[in-house]
Amino acid sequence: MPASLLHLSFQYLLSLQDDIADDCEDIGILLTLKDLTLKDIFKDDFKSFLNKNFETYELIKEIIDEFDNLLETSFTGREAEKVRSMVSNVALKEHETDLTQRKLLRNIFSNEDQFTYAEFQLWLLILREIRTLSNTSEKLAHRIRNLLDLE
Repeated sequence: MPASLLHLSFQYLLSLQDDIADDCEDIGILLTLKDLTLKDIFKDDFKSFLNKNFETYELIKEIIDEFDNLLETSFTGREAEKVRSMVSNVALKEHETDLTQRKLLRNIFSNEDQFTYAEFQLWLLILREIRTLSNTSEKLAHRIRNLLDLE
């Protein structure tokens, strides 16, 4: 692979990692805008949704931790196959996150009368931002797989 292409690929990977950090910051800011109560009607669905997003992030974090080993093996061999498998797990976990999000949103929309308009809108923004954690994690995982496929 030409050095310039490899350099651009690494820049993109770092940019996606930075996007994840930015997403976390955005979530934190949204959570400070208004004193929100986690309503009992969607507490379990919310926790499940949040956990699925964290699980997806944790998987991409493991892939990034494996990156040194990938560099040592020139993106080939057993280490590359291990990372390809991990990428598949990220995609699966991201899909599970989609499913938990749909369930949570159905719950929120069917109980929207229990929220003020401002609470309802803020919760939707918060959920959208949380969702970006697994979306960006999946993008990063696929980009790493593409990098492996170029070798």
